[in-house]
Amino acid sequence: MEQLLDGLSLGEHEEAERRVNRLFMPLHRDQQRAAIEAMIWVATTTEEHTSQLLACSLIEAAGRLDPVLIKIEDVEGPARSTDDSLRSSAAVLMWQWAQSIPGRVPIPLLGRLTQPSTEDWYVHAAARAGAKQLLLRRAAARAIFDRMAASRNQDDRDYAVADLLQVAEVEPRAVPIDLARKLARDRDRSVAARAVKLMHAIDGIGEDDRGIYYGSFGM
Repeated sequence: MEQLLDGLSLGEHEEAERRVNRLFMPLHRDQQRAAIEAMIWVATTTEEHTSQLLACSLIEAAGRLDPVLIKIEDVEGPARSTDDSLRSSAAVLMWQWAQSIPGRVPIPLLGRLTQPSTEDWYVHAAARAGAKQLLLRRAAARAIFDRMAASRNQDDRDYAVADLLQVAEVEPRAVPIDLARKLARDRDRSVAARAVKLMHAIDGIGEDDRGIYYGSFGM
């Protein structure tokens, strides 16, 4: 671990990938897992914040190099931690899964990190990015946005609309039509006004279109 961390600076994500890749190349899978566990131990036990962030960066790099090498339990613990940095790293790991192996993402676990009214910005920003990515691949990810839209907090609902607008720019069929309509009737005018823009963005899209987007076959 000392060699991996030596000279590594915050934000050097590609360098973290290179270091982890060099470490993993000659190792068998069980040895790679042991290395991951050593990184997790540093991230969860060190009292030095910079070392914690760097260890998290190495874990995230390992997850990009080999997504299945990171266990769901490796993510669940940090996701439920009281430490903002650990929760943020858990959100990043699930965001990465949403990109590479979306079926692996536990939607309820990701969803608990997405609420702006109750989460640190570095946590909910990464979690929401993962939720947007996931909605492009899994219809069930709408549960995350349903929760945000049902919040009593205006910021949560406003973020929900903004995020769905970004999804609509990529793939309008991924946006739940009923949820867009609900937000367009929001009691807050700014939320409702933004949701009207969302309705325009998905205009012409029907439920059948959405169903076909996620799966062409049925029973």
